[in-house]
Amino acid sequence: MDKTPGKLLGKGMTAEVLEWEEGRVVKLYKEGADRGWAEYERWVTGAVQQSGAPAPAIYGIMEHQQRFGVIMERIDGVPLSREMIAHLERGVEIAREMAELHAAIHRCQAPDLPRQEKRLEEGIHASEGLLMGKLGPVLEYLRTLTISGEGSSVSICHGDLHPDNIVRTAAGLKAIDWMNAHAGNPAGDAARTSLMFLSPYLPAEVPGATTEMIMSYKIQLNEAYIQRYCELMGVGREAIERWMVPVAAERLRENVPGEREWLLTMIEEGMLT
Repeated sequence: MDKTPGKLLGKGMTAEVLEWEEGRVVKLYKEGADRGWAEYERWVTGAVQQSGAPAPAIYGIMEHQQRFGVIMERIDGVPLSREMIAHLERGVEIAREMAELHAAIHRCQAPDLPRQEKRLEEGIHASEGLLMGKLGPVLEYLRTLTISGEGSSVSICHGDLHPDNIVRTAAGLKAIDWMNAHAGNPAGDAARTSLMFLSPYLPAEVPGATTEMIMSYKIQLNEAYIQRYCELMGVGREAIERWMVPVAAERLRENVPGEREWLLTMIEEGMLT
């Protein structure tokens, strides 16, 4: 029997999250996504969870009206993004907590996950039309990082850790949406998080008069995150900055409003240093 999911809890570009049984939800992919998407998410999130990283437990695959979904543990709590907006005075403290969670994730290992350099290379190729002729140099830059040993780690990397993907639960912080998880150098994963803090993108409904104030706040959050992360991992911030070129190039393909020129400048300047 085709069981019907319950109330809609949230939605993104590719899927919706709906109530399922007690303590569980289903992430239901939109029409057109084949079963392979759900199978992959079940596998990658399960591998991460088994490694000890703070990921939801996975219970299986379901199908509803020719749409496929992953049944997983329900994570009840407040996203850090909401906390950072509601409690501006605690933003720096929350960013430091975020760094502590990220460092804990990076201490876990899962060598069977997709490799960081392969995922970045695929993403950079997908950005080729936006790279203004820099595809070759960016790929060579990535290869240099890998050859130097900076791509040899098998630490778990979330791949998209930002305040919307971290939930404060009764048991502490928990990361969600592990679809982009991979094994690689933690500094590359931290670079992605830093880049998202610093992004000039702001929702259209944000009043123009507040733009400068919001960007200043985001810079403060990033600085707090970077300082605490480097302190915990015993690395200098230059270790993270070295990964900004390939991470920015891979980000281009997402076509986030307001980011293109900013990312291209970051790539250009990064390859000159």
